[in-house]
This record gives sequence, structure tokens and C-alpha cells, in this order.
Amino acid sequence: MSSPFRSALRSADLLSGVFFAGVGLGVTVISRNYELGSLARVGPGLFPMMLGILLTGIGVIIALRALPAQDEKNRVRLALRPVACLIGAVLVFMLLVERAGFAPAAFFSSALAMLASRDARPVKVLVVSTALTALSLATFILALGMPIRALAW
Repeated sequence: MSSPFRSALRSADLLSGVFFAGVGLGVTVISRNYELGSLARVGPGLFPMMLGILLTGIGVIIALRALPAQDEKNRVRLALRPVACLIGAVLVFMLLVERAGFAPAAFFSSALAMLASRDARPVKVLVVSTALTALSLATFILALGMPIRALAW
């Protein structure tokens, strides 16, 4: 592996580590407001708290391992399109699931998430989003019997 390539990978590792640590820290702080319970009787905050702590630790380890190789000329730029599409997909799901139902929320959020890729083509996005929505409906509503409204209208 060549040196510039290795250095670029380490820069990406630093950005990823800081991102994971930040998200993990945020989850940990938010989950403090929920009851943790005990190991015998787990509360709603225990899983997010443990997940946040684990994600923070992994992020710190990844970032620390990448630090020695940092130099000014081999920085990795943050790709805004994937970040915006993935955050947007989560927000679209959150806004649509109550108002329109599970099926439209799953369809539009998966379509938006697929647009994060430069290889996204309209037909591919339509087919994969439809398949993911159908699979999600079959899994959550039919197989697991969860009381989720497929359509709100």
C-alpha cells in the first residue's frame, strides 16, 4: 500500500472516529433522561446508554489510531451529499411515519438514502425502495404482527 493512500485512509479514519465518538456521546447524554433499570429488569434507557458508550469508545479508538499519520496535504474532504441524504432520510421517516403511515415513510426514506450514492439511477432507486418497503411491511406487520399503520389515510 502506497504512502499517500495509507495517509488518506488514516485521515478518513480520523473523521470517522470523531463522528462516531460525537454521535455516541450525544446518544449517551440523551439516554441519561431515561430510566436505566437493572440487569434483571432492564429499563428503556439501558440499551441506548450502553450503545452510546460503546460507540463513543470505538470512535475514540479509531480517531486515536489515525492521529500519528496526519499531515496537512492529505486531508480528506467531508462528502456533504451522503451526509445530507442520510440525515434527510432519517428526518423524512420521522416526519412521515405518523402523518402518512409506515409504507410511504419507508419508501421515501429509503429512496433518499439511496440518493447518497453517485451510482443512484431513478429506476434502481424506485425498484430497490419498493422492494425494501414491501420487505419491511412483510417483516414488521405480517411476520411480527406489530401494530403499525401501513397507510395513515
